[in-house]
Amino acid sequence: MVVSLESRKVKCTTTIRISSMDMGKVRY
Repeated sequence: MVVSLESRKVKCTTTIRISSMDMGKVRY
């Protein structure tokens, strides 16, 4: 379960980071 939580946390962070990059591209 701990590994799954860590994986989920990493995936969420990566998704948020990608979303931020997409928003930056659209904004600029």
